Amino acid sequence: MSYLLNEKYIVHVVDIIFNDEFVQYEDNNNFFFHKLDITDSQAINSLSKNFIDEMVNLDVLINNAAINPDINDLSNNFSRLEDFPLSSWEKELDVGLKGAFLLSKFFGPIISKSDDGVILNVSSDLGIISPDQRLYEVEGLDESEQPVKPITYSVIKSGLIGLTKYLSTYWRPNVRSVTICPGGIENNQDDEFKLKVSNLIPVGRLANVNEICSVVEFLISKKASYINGATISVDGGRVIW
Repeated sequence: MSYLLNEKYIVHVVDIIFNDEFVQYEDNNNFFFHKLDITDSQAINSLSKNFIDEMVNLDVLINNAAINPDINDLSNNFSRLEDFPLSSWEKELDVGLKGAFLLSKFFGPIISKSDDGVILNVSSDLGIISPDQRLYEVEGLDESEQPVKPITYSVIKSGLIGLTKYLSTYWRPNVRSVTICPGGIENNQDDEFKLKVSNLIPVGRLANVNEICSVVEFLISKKASYINGATISVDGGRVIW
């Protein structure tokens, strides 16, 4: 967010919660917040019509919504496939895939009026490779009780890659679509976890958030005007090792 605003982009954020991160941007004339549920088709449609009525120029859509479980909150076995609740499956796919579909459906036609529109979907290295469940193991627990990265995360992140491929030809030639697949990002994880992840990455460390943001900024810019339908890994090489 800060990166795009610093680069003088006009940023519209759609979220159900105005969280603490957004407070710092309230006085920024290039920041606009729209409080609504991205799984609500009528609400998204209404917002898109407001954009049309107010003649808002929209060149880029970034689908970045997700429910990503905190690594420190995997203490119960409900993340395991055998015990995974249907309600969690539905809720997480609603946010991660249905939300991206609805935003693309209603805002894609607006973006298609641009000369170089872009729909960028934020996937993950786990959209390409399987989670290494050894990262989440807790000493002393039986295998059937070990916490795991839930199935929904992989399904959603893989699905976003498919969505990109579909969109990359749909509004041709005016709209490009690209997927970015970040690897692990430094975010106050404990040292033991960071070491285990770093050992799986050829460059030997997690990413700094600005390393991801700079790639996002490049992909939505005219400098990347010939990149379409691609899946861009920004993971220190993890998916090839």
